[in-house]
Amino acid sequence: MSRRQFRAVTQAPLDSLLLDTANPRIRSAKTQQECIDRVMRKQTQMMNLIKSIAQDGLGTMPILLYRPDPNREEWIVKDGNRRVTALKLLNDPSKCSNSGLQAQIEVIRKRHTENIPTAVDCLESADPEVLAREILARHGGAMDGVGQLAWDPYLRTVFQLSAKMAADNKRAGQYLLWAESNGIPVEDDFPVTSLTRFFSEANLKRLGFDVQDDQLVPNLPEETVTRMVLKVVTDFGVNRKNVSDVFTADLATQYIDQVREAAGESGETASPPNPEPDNDKPEADPPASPDPEDRSGPTGGAEDSPGAPAPRPPKGGRPPSKPTWDRNKLFWRGSPAPSVPNTEKKARQILFEIGRIPKTQDMPLACAMLMRALLEATLNDYMARHSLKEKGSLARNTTAVADSLFNAKVIDKSLMEVVKAYAITDKTQISLFNIDTIQKYIHRDTHLPDYTTLHTVWDEIGGFVRACWAHR
Repeated sequence: MSRRQFRAVTQAPLDSLLLDTANPRIRSAKTQQECIDRVMRKQTQMMNLIKSIAQDGLGTMPILLYRPDPNREEWIVKDGNRRVTALKLLNDPSKCSNSGLQAQIEVIRKRHTENIPTAVDCLESADPEVLAREILARHGGAMDGVGQLAWDPYLRTVFQLSAKMAADNKRAGQYLLWAESNGIPVEDDFPVTSLTRFFSEANLKRLGFDVQDDQLVPNLPEETVTRMVLKVVTDFGVNRKNVSDVFTADLATQYIDQVREAAGESGETASPPNPEPDNDKPEADPPASPDPEDRSGPTGGAEDSPGAPAPRPPKGGRPPSKPTWDRNKLFWRGSPAPSVPNTEKKARQILFEIGRIPKTQDMPLACAMLMRALLEATLNDYMARHSLKEKGSLARNTTAVADSLFNAKVIDKSLMEVVKAYAITDKTQISLFNIDTIQKYIHRDTHLPDYTTLHTVWDEIGGFVRACWAHR
């Protein structure tokens, strides 16, 4: 590639820069607002970037653009979507759907108004291949979210597919993109190479896909395929199923049989399950039993026991109509309630009461208080069972338990670091929601919870809470 193949665009107005709906960090977005929402899922990283740009301005790495119509002053951002998102939000914080973050961005904007541009210098190229090679070469440094983040293998695969380049993980990438387009969340660090080793054409066929014209095409009813995909994504992505578990032909067949059975397909000629009414809500509300001893209540969950059926996807195979944090209830299929033993009556009662809240949006303070109570009950139970010494505060106890679970190889490093980040309450380091904030929700009139923040927090630490109860 050569700098001569790019042209300078001087002071391109931010309103003329469109976020790329096919960008690997965005994926499957349909509107500009959805692009912003998806970029802002990495809250800590994005807030670090927003603060950095407001205080110090943009870095020297040019934003790369592609103009689809040479007759219009409008460009697609091919590289720099995070920076452009940060600038758009600094100019108009109301574009941030999370009201808690929106307020923080507004404060930053007011402090650094003179540093926030409404237009930026960029580079554009009319050659998609040149852009693709330049972008792939760029992504090699992170700096904790302030610099450009290195791509995980899945993100690299997504980019290669969107740019029509050769991709080592092509079939797995197509499979995961199909999942996301049908409302099944896939994390950026999904172990895509594990699926690549598993996805022979024969295995894919039994998992509900034929290869036609170099694309994956469902060969079973969409709802059945969606159920199968959800189980595979959950097993390999959330539960980190190892490729060695499906390495031989016999092991692969056994696992595929489990997937098909969970989706209602016991054999090659099995009929699809009976159709069910459409429901495009992202959450699966946990049943609320009046008896907290009832194991069918909110403490149960398909992901809580080995060999259990996969959690149900949105019925009809439809994508959710809104982001998963913009849902009715705290617990949902993507992050269910923990499985608490019958003997732990208080913790089970807390789960029962959380399940009885009709909408977190209507009762955010109650949900915050119950979530705090659940976390405390979880930590107390774990520390007593594993003989951990009380550390004097909820934050320190959280850190101690996270270390214990990691050392026992119950949770991975990524989840441990997420949980410990929420336990940072040092005033010089606080930037977003943390455990100290939960305390303030309860004790201070100046702190009121936002339901989307509560949902986001649960989605990030729910696996930790479930692991505490599961590691007996």
